[in-house]
Amino acid sequence: MRELLNNSVFMLFLIIAVGKLIEQIKIKGFSLGIASIFIIASVFGHYGFVLPQVYQTFALAIFVYCVGVEAGPQFFTLFARNSRRWLIVPVIHFAFSISFTVLLFMWLKNSFSAETFTGLYSGSLVSTPAMASVGSGNAVSVIGAAFGLIYPVAFIGNIYLIPYLPYIFRHNVPKLISDYKESMKKMMPVRTFRFYRVSNPNIIGKPFSTLNSLNLRDVVFSRFVMNGISTLASDGLILSEGGYVAAVGRPDDLKALELLIGPEGTPELDRMDQLISGKIIISRREIAGKTLHELDLNNSYEVRVTRIIRGSVDLSPEPERQLTLGDKVVVVGTKESLNRLTGFLGDDVEEIFKTQFAPVSIGIVLGMIAGMVPIPVIKYSLGATGGILLVSMFLGYRVKFLNILWQIPQQTNSFLKQLSLYIFFAAAGTNAGKELFDLFSGPQSTLILIACVLISFIPILATYFVSTFILRKNPLEVTGLLAGDLNGTSILLNANETLKTDIPNVAFAFAYPIGLILAIASTQMLYILLGYLS
Repeated sequence: MRELLNNSVFMLFLIIAVGKLIEQIKIKGFSLGIASIFIIASVFGHYGFVLPQVYQTFALAIFVYCVGVEAGPQFFTLFARNSRRWLIVPVIHFAFSISFTVLLFMWLKNSFSAETFTGLYSGSLVSTPAMASVGSGNAVSVIGAAFGLIYPVAFIGNIYLIPYLPYIFRHNVPKLISDYKESMKKMMPVRTFRFYRVSNPNIIGKPFSTLNSLNLRDVVFSRFVMNGISTLASDGLILSEGGYVAAVGRPDDLKALELLIGPEGTPELDRMDQLISGKIIISRREIAGKTLHELDLNNSYEVRVTRIIRGSVDLSPEPERQLTLGDKVVVVGTKESLNRLTGFLGDDVEEIFKTQFAPVSIGIVLGMIAGMVPIPVIKYSLGATGGILLVSMFLGYRVKFLNILWQIPQQTNSFLKQLSLYIFFAAAGTNAGKELFDLFSGPQSTLILIACVLISFIPILATYFVSTFILRKNPLEVTGLLAGDLNGTSILLNANETLKTDIPNVAFAFAYPIGLILAIASTQMLYILLGYLS
């Protein structure tokens, strides 16, 4: 048995298996969740069975890449709109952290040095670059010792504190998720289909180009019905009185058409009418990443693209709209033209879920290289995790870059994130096991633990309270922002699992680089301030 336990692969899956079995145990509806894997792993680690550190690195690389590719498109779309309202949360967090540390120092400065509190502060932020950015000579040893003392408390504690903040403060998480999805739908409302009877004298007898020249935002005119027969909309088509114009767009945009064209109505279609509407799934990888302008589907296949359905969101068919695997293209045309377009786009559901791992591997390699490049001002790099996150976000946003399709099918993405989560907590638990047990069994364990908890968690709780109850920020987004502040990929891992949603991911990606910069800058500022107060 010991020979098997010395096999790291066997031990990894043993820990996951036992942890998942314990996770099934519920007391009054409560279970340990992913914490069960970490607890079992800690026990193994205490008795000397430790998984290689590389397992953690491997798991984080996979998880961060999947998060980045998935969050990238949404992040860059929402950044301009959300940057101001999101930036306040990291600022509040670091302001609380500095203020609380200074207050504790003023109270205990006769017992502890400025270097000790600087180490405790950087450790509470779980930021090695911040700790390494200050001090010289003997001060480095003092800062490093204090950092090492608080680091495991802050690291492990925040993994379980931050994801549970919405529950601790009694927020209705299912409702938050539902409201968030509804707000996203309002931002991108469903496009609807309407017919309008031509009765406005100003357009009767005019060519269809008259309507297209009105620049009605993203309204698409798909066909013209006259005497029960449909004709694809084209610039030269004449708008005859009594005919019907078919339009697709957002409800608010369509309201204007009653004044411009005529009243809404429903034409009677002749049995001989040949135009039909259909949805075609993009499954050919050669198509993904190309724009509607590049493909020129309307002219090449004699159809009219009226909308793009991406997940649960309806998108307008703008010429520069990039198509991705799994998009549903809604078109109007003849049966023959739709059949030809189907052959071009693929419409094969099984093909969508086939994963090519070469782009994943290349993306992680590029991310790790990028993470080693020093940031000019602060002269510290983002590290492997930060580099992978930024590169994967960019690749996810571009969809196809360097002629490579970077998109990961949704089912594969979910599986990889789940697997990496289990591997990470199993490895992290075994590596933290010995330190945890030593910490709780030491002679000054109570005093040390109280000090570490105060510095690590009070600023987090205060920031969450102010952000959600006073500033009225979305609790799920605040959770992601706090995880990003601490560069806590493991916190995000647990948040996704605990809250049963990936809503925090975009906020996490936003706060990650900001948190790194603020951690280094604030630690240097604190060290100077404490030295002055000494």
